[in-house]
Amino acid sequence: MKRLVLVFFLLFLAVMLIGCWNNRELSDLGIVMGMGIDKVPETNEFRVSFQVVNPGIGSVAMNGGGEGVPIIVYSETSPTLFGAVRKASQKVSRQLFFAHSQIVIIGEELAKEGIDPLFDFLDRAPELRLNSKLLVARGTDATSILKMLTPLEDISAKALNKRVDISSSIFGKTINVNIADTIRKLMGEGEPSINGIQIVGHPSQGILKSNLEQTELGAYLQLKGIALFKDGKLASWIDGDEEKGTLRVLNEMDGTVDNIACEGIKEGIAIELVNSKTDIQVKVKDGQPVYSIHIREEGAIVESQCPIDMSTREALIKLQTQWEELTKENVLKAVSDAKSKKSDIFGFAAELERAKPSEWAELKKDWPDIFAEVEVSVKVEAFIRRIGMRVNPHHLKE
Repeated sequence: MKRLVLVFFLLFLAVMLIGCWNNRELSDLGIVMGMGIDKVPETNEFRVSFQVVNPGIGSVAMNGGGEGVPIIVYSETSPTLFGAVRKASQKVSRQLFFAHSQIVIIGEELAKEGIDPLFDFLDRAPELRLNSKLLVARGTDATSILKMLTPLEDISAKALNKRVDISSSIFGKTINVNIADTIRKLMGEGEPSINGIQIVGHPSQGILKSNLEQTELGAYLQLKGIALFKDGKLASWIDGDEEKGTLRVLNEMDGTVDNIACEGIKEGIAIELVNSKTDIQVKVKDGQPVYSIHIREEGAIVESQCPIDMSTREALIKLQTQWEELTKENVLKAVSDAKSKKSDIFGFAAELERAKPSEWAELKKDWPDIFAEVEVSVKVEAFIRRIGMRVNPHHLKE
């Protein structure tokens, strides 16, 4: 019996020790925080860039207390993405480790050629995170974006990840999209929508540590626009109020500020959106789909430049009506722009397939042309729930 117990005990220890067979020391790893993918026109190869954490260099160094910068960018080219990864590993004294990657950036020229081929590698690679944020470099390449140094955050890929989260939750012009979201769109019906990122200023300054040693940056990164795709290729950019309209249709509007007119002042009142819900319904009329978009939103008045008595119900109803009209206008602009490019970024096809599968089977082959002519109606219900800590503006005369 004692021998039997001893055998089971040794087997148990053997099982417990198996978990350490493939362990890797942290000192042997090069932590990749961001990846950029471009196309080299001369060779028609992919250029893959990696933003790797520079070990031992942190915020102390960035503030002038040490030497060096906290990130290093390595690049290599190859006909395949995996080949570029393997070639880049020859430049690094550590094994590249992708489990902490937070950002994947696609160059604008590559996005124009088509992004479909990229996602086979991104989906197959076991270490790559499918919840990594996805961005499209606007007016530049992905490598240049990765090389930029950012204030407040040592690692620019980490800074971009946080910036997308914050911007999408409070400003309403940024969509929070990752690799998995884009793969689902590409495999299903409809087109993906991805945020743009651009360099403001001189890129040659943004890669220098001295750029951060002044109160006004010579170059910095800025989220700008939403990429509009057609057949997996970048067709155009959505800017301005159309961004808000796009996010509302996609039911991705978490927060924003809308300015409406009052008493002759064009944008005299600021309303903060605190809740928004979008519902899309489709019917088939005379063989053609008809879409109804219903938006219900709630907000609070956060600033008033107009002498309006907000203690009256009539005043609030008037402001709500104006807010409804502004929202409807932004949504119709966004829908019109997408229809003009025949780019179904709103998932209208998926909604038709879900609600009317038999009709979808007949319309599927001609969907881009049908989408360009589809009838869309918009209904908005807006409610102002709060008016802040005071009822009337300071400049309201008795």
